[in-house]
Amino acid sequence: MWSPAGYDTQTNPTQVALDRRTRDMPIDFGTVPSKRQANQLASIYYNENRYEATADIVLRPYFQDIQVGDWVEWNSERYGSRVYIVQSRSIRALTSDGPRNVALSLQERSGDIYAGAGVLPPVIPIASGEPVYLNELPDWTPIPVLAMSDDGRTIAAFRMSWSPFDDVSVTGIQFRWWPTAQPDNVFTKNVQADITMTLLQEGVVSETNYSFQHRLIAPGRPTVWSSIKTATSLASGNEDIEVYLANLNKEVLDRFAEIQADNRQALNMIMETLTNFSLDGAVGEVQRSKMRAEVGRAFAQIIEERRVRVTADEALAEIITLLDTEFDDSMAAVGQRITALSSETEALAETVDTLNAAVGDVSAQGLVKFTLSANQSGVDARYSVAIRGTVAQAYKETGFFLELYTVNGVQRTRFAILADQFVVTDGNQYTLPMVYENGVLKLSGVQISWADISSAVINNAVFGTTNLDYNAVSARGDFSGSGSLALTDPNNVWHTIGTLGIDNPNPSAVMLHIVGSYSGSLGPNASGTFSMRVVNETTGEVSYSFAFSFSTGGSSAQQGRDINNMAISVFDVRGGNTYRVQIMKSTGNIPGANFQVKMLWWKR
Repeated sequence: MWSPAGYDTQTNPTQVALDRRTRDMPIDFGTVPSKRQANQLASIYYNENRYEATADIVLRPYFQDIQVGDWVEWNSERYGSRVYIVQSRSIRALTSDGPRNVALSLQERSGDIYAGAGVLPPVIPIASGEPVYLNELPDWTPIPVLAMSDDGRTIAAFRMSWSPFDDVSVTGIQFRWWPTAQPDNVFTKNVQADITMTLLQEGVVSETNYSFQHRLIAPGRPTVWSSIKTATSLASGNEDIEVYLANLNKEVLDRFAEIQADNRQALNMIMETLTNFSLDGAVGEVQRSKMRAEVGRAFAQIIEERRVRVTADEALAEIITLLDTEFDDSMAAVGQRITALSSETEALAETVDTLNAAVGDVSAQGLVKFTLSANQSGVDARYSVAIRGTVAQAYKETGFFLELYTVNGVQRTRFAILADQFVVTDGNQYTLPMVYENGVLKLSGVQISWADISSAVINNAVFGTTNLDYNAVSARGDFSGSGSLALTDPNNVWHTIGTLGIDNPNPSAVMLHIVGSYSGSLGPNASGTFSMRVVNETTGEVSYSFAFSFSTGGSSAQQGRDINNMAISVFDVRGGNTYRVQIMKSTGNIPGANFQVKMLWWKR
């Protein structure tokens, strides 16, 4: 025996407020004996009732495989992307001999309809024990990487990575880092506790050793800084700076070209706007006033027009003013346009002021333009000033602009100036200004806390503390050689047992340290000389040489020598130089020779 079961009323106050109605609908489940099942069915019907969108669309024959009951996603230009279920399907042609298109009738659906039909397991509480707090990030490691900045440059950075943890008392993590040689120059960054990686870029320059620490942020209990870890940043390459500046220069020059084009065309655009305004298909009003005087060769006029225009898609309000005077081949004009424009997706506010003066082939133009726009992708604003002077066919332009713009969803700002000479002064006749001209920035006095300088020429410098990188001033190399000469090997001929090639950018002295030993062997009643040397084969200079001689009586004998000496090679050529360790005998044999040569030379 069974009977229908009742179910709970399905409603949601938030959704009722959003929909502005309750969407009440009574439904009976006459064959459902379980209240749990009835609640699940009621929840599905309640959620399904909220999806009301319908559509009738026609698709090309390619979509003939779509069947009734299929779920499809339709990205409508007007209503956006939604999921629908196909309720009916037919094949029809728009013309008698046209292709067999697919006509679909759609009803909105969503997987969220079934979100409330599942059964959630009960939460079983577990008694709390003694808490175990985290003191440091597990598996924390600083890793040097190369990062890409917003402007496309490759810059040195460090990636901090660590393993996930479950200490709920930790609400954040604080990192601090500094150049190991400059412990007072500290940078910090705070991150959330639920991530396992962050990138550190601030204050990081290429090929520099840095020290790192972190501290857990846990309100209610004390935390301490971790032990220090060090890492050396990667080389980002000076060419990246030059590429960045070249790209930036092109971008700014293109922007100035746009501004100067506006400067040249602004007056004509204002005059065209005064004559081309139309109210066709719109609701609006125009108020126009005009003053005009003309005597002989002299002419003057003032035109002011106020207008509003409203359509189904946008609303426009404008004020345009034009002052124009002429006398023979001279003219002067001042124009202003103030615009406010609003639509469903965009708002624009703009003022344009233009000035023009000309006598024959000599003219001057000026523009002040302020534009603000807001849309769904962000906010953009620009304030620009442009001046242009023309004499015959020659012209000169200058100006500046301030702008706020969006790059990959990130808001950025820029201030750019176009001028042969840019000067900043504090107005004091006893201090020298900052000047930028001919591609050179000229300063009289500078205080710098931290600088990354690719190359510099300094005529007179006073250093309080210097910390030159290893191998920044000098370079080093070492090589070894070993070998022997038999009785049958040629006498009085140098034999090479070790070779090293170096790149000396400056033909300065090379210091050598020669360590090793060799021996000579003679038969009865013989005498001989045994020699070794280090020679620069490129120049022929013998940097170091040593020889010893001895004689024997009625039996064979062997003698050896130990070498531990310094030498200087002074005739290196710029660029490649090849050094060799060589041995030679006048008679007898050399049972063994082993040498190591260490070298040091200046890079500058």
